[in-house]
Amino acid sequence: MSWGLNKQIKSENKVFMTAADSPDGRIFLQGLGFYQAPNNTACSMAIPLAMSPQPVALVTVKRKNDAMVVLRASIGWKTPGCSVGTIEDENRIKVLFEIRRETSVNGELICSVADSCTAGFDNYMATSFEHVDTGIPADTESDYITYTLAAQQLNQPGMRAEIIGCLTLTALCVNFAAS
Repeated sequence: MSWGLNKQIKSENKVFMTAADSPDGRIFLQGLGFYQAPNNTACSMAIPLAMSPQPVALVTVKRKNDAMVVLRASIGWKTPGCSVGTIEDENRIKVLFEIRRETSVNGELICSVADSCTAGFDNYMATSFEHVDTGIPADTESDYITYTLAAQQLNQPGMRAEIIGCLTLTALCVNFAAS
């Protein structure tokens, strides 16, 4: 099932500082890319999670040489319409959030986080995580690198989870100049 996410995903790219602008010449920001949902508040969207990974945010950032990219994701999600359960494992809704290098859910997996909530008990969740990508191949042809945030539900299809907002993915490219 396609929810039309590819048409709604867009990113912003800004270069805030270059090596020449760095006050001490040691650390500088090369670029910031971010995705933020248009109305980035709780219950402002309803993106149902499928049993396979689907892209929910995409960001591109400018990078050079030995830079590393600091990635941060925040996702608000819930389990709608579930009957009251107990805090037992069989009533837990499990989801997986992945950050992949490239523009698809088949890109190189660089970070993943699993989270869960209990149907009828803690229906509203906020999952936030970060990762530092230091494994960027040196032979990358472009000065730009793209990251995809994907989400999927892990347990049986009879239990539902959906992203409701906020939904934010940021990528900050940082380089440490030789001293």
